[in-house]
Amino acid sequence: MGYFLFGKGQLFPVWEICIFRSENGVIVKETLEDDATLEHYADHSRIDSYSYSSDLRMLQPLKHILSQKQLILASGSPQRKEILKSVNLKFDIVVSTFEENLDPKKYLTNVHEYTIDTARHKCIEVYNKLKQHQPQNNHLIVVSADTMCSFGNVIYGKPTSNANACEILKTFRGNTHQVYTGVCIMYKQREYTFYECTDVTMDDIDDQTVELYVETGEPVGKAGAYAIQGIGATLIKKINGDYFNVVGFPLNRFCVELRRILHDELSA
Repeated sequence: MGYFLFGKGQLFPVWEICIFRSENGVIVKETLEDDATLEHYADHSRIDSYSYSSDLRMLQPLKHILSQKQLILASGSPQRKEILKSVNLKFDIVVSTFEENLDPKKYLTNVHEYTIDTARHKCIEVYNKLKQHQPQNNHLIVVSADTMCSFGNVIYGKPTSNANACEILKTFRGNTHQVYTGVCIMYKQREYTFYECTDVTMDDIDDQTVELYVETGEPVGKAGAYAIQGIGATLIKKINGDYFNVVGFPLNRFCVELRRILHDELSA
């Protein structure tokens, strides 16, 4: 039997205590009505409101400038879309067709470079495609990102199967791994890149909890085989760094860099 907090929302979940158990191969969810326990976990799982509000304040001076730009998110990630929407940014999505086939073995000691290089390829591909149709468009800003996990000189991306997801989670349990997100911004033919790293410590969960979590289907398409913004939050003991970076997009750093890039226009 596995115990999870089940998030009802994408980024700011309302929590309920649930038991997931298997009956004849079928996952059954039971909700526990325990207000005291709910309140305890809700208090400890809430996103840092100061960090979030600081991002909103940081973008406020750029509001007029950004209204004149064409902001493009070169990613099909629902998480990145929700993060940008959460700060009321207006943007369109153009998903990159880059295959993300860089050799991770060449980046074992520089995982951040792997995420930056992948983000660059995605950003350049989308930027060039759009500029072909709008060569005189100097208002185009394209943003892309890539997230990977690292532990023990091994790079972990999205699981290839349920068995692979179990293997990754069993490697992470009881240990601290790193989550890297590389970001590339292209504006007026120039590239701007940066990355963030967050330390994530996973609880020492047992095999059954790992298997039940994987059977929920949440690890599919998630770097490191878990979603910290979903049920996967209950597997995490602590993090050191940007929460949004683990979700897939370092929001605070993005705001800092965007303000730096547009600084001259801001002061004009």
